[in-house]
Amino acid sequence: MDLLKDGNIIENKVIKSFLAVPENKKLYDHMIMSNDENSFKELNKRFKEFFLEIRLLRYISTIIHNSVIELDIRTRKKEQNVDPYDEVIHDKHSTSMYIAPDEFSKIFEHEKISASFKFLTEKEKKVITLAYLEELKEVEIAKCLNITQQAVSKTKRRALQKIRKSIGKGDE
Repeated sequence: MDLLKDGNIIENKVIKSFLAVPENKKLYDHMIMSNDENSFKELNKRFKEFFLEIRLLRYISTIIHNSVIELDIRTRKKEQNVDPYDEVIHDKHSTSMYIAPDEFSKIFEHEKISASFKFLTEKEKKVITLAYLEELKEVEIAKCLNITQQAVSKTKRRALQKIRKSIGKGDE
């Protein structure tokens, strides 16, 4: 109890914060004036609760701080893994990625080939257009369409089989 009467202890930031609460300050003043044991026990109990709350808040604050740092690190790693803007690829397919079926007759001299495009799905038309008209590699097409290179290869193969079948040559 004598420790609480010391003026230096009141300068402590935690004690100042505790005594900033009017009820605690009133109880502290009452305990100093009367030297009441019950007031001392009550003040001690309140201070323990107050201090545990401070420690809990500090713990939560530390967890949040570390989580933010970890999230920032993960975000930076993801940004490093993203391929930078590739102007060559962008310029190659900045033109239309889709050619209307009636325009194929203008591009392909063989009438059966241009007619066979009506049997292709939109995805197959895009892949064939990018591969043969825009002259992109499968990897570039995959980036452009946000699919895997394997999916591009499979789609291209399926589209070519449909074209072969429609012009009467069958699978080779």
